[in-house]
Amino acid sequence: MKIIIIGGGISSTALLCYFIREENEWFQAQEWLILEKKEQIGIGDLGNYKIRSNSVLPAFRSIIPPGIRLDPLLKNILDNVGNDFAPLGLVSEMMSGIATSILKQYSNVIAKTNSVVLAVENNVVILENERIESGCIIIAAGGTQEIPSEYIHCRNVLTSTDVLSNNSHDFTNKRIA
Repeated sequence: MKIIIIGGGISSTALLCYFIREENEWFQAQEWLILEKKEQIGIGDLGNYKIRSNSVLPAFRSIIPPGIRLDPLLKNILDNVGNDFAPLGLVSEMMSGIATSILKQYSNVIAKTNSVVLAVENNVVILENERIESGCIIIAAGGTQEIPSEYIHCRNVLTSTDVLSNNSHDFTNKRIA
C-alpha cells in the first residue's frame, strides 16, 4: 500500500522509527512518500526554538531503532551531551540525521521536499502541479498553531509556538492558548 505522510518533521520521523522498531516487516512491505514543504526533513520548526531542554533529547534518543546510523560527528555530540540540557536545535539536527538515515537505508521511503500540499480530497493529495493518490494519508503537519478566528482580535492570547520560538517574552496579562 502507498502511504503518504504530509509533513516531514519530527512527528513523521518518530512515527517511521516506531514502525521500523515495532512493525518492521509490515513497514518494509509499504511504499512511503513523505511530503515536506521545507528543504530538509526531520526538523520541522523545532530548530527555530530558542529554549533548551533536559527531557526532550533523551526522549527522542530513545526512539532511534536499532540499525539506524547517525552521522559520526552528530553521534559524538549527542553522546557527550548525555542527559544534560540541550538546545532544541541539537534535537532537530538529531531528528534530521535519523530521517536522512531512514531515507538512505530504506528504499521504500521517499521524501519530496519543497512540496506544498494545497488540499486533500478523499484519498488524493493535491500539490501545485501534481495529484497523488494513496491508500492511506497521514497528516503530521506539525505544531504550528493558529488562533481561532473569534480570538484574533484579542490582545491577551499567546500561543505556545510564540513562546517556544522566542517571538514574545512579555507574558503580562496573557493567556496561553
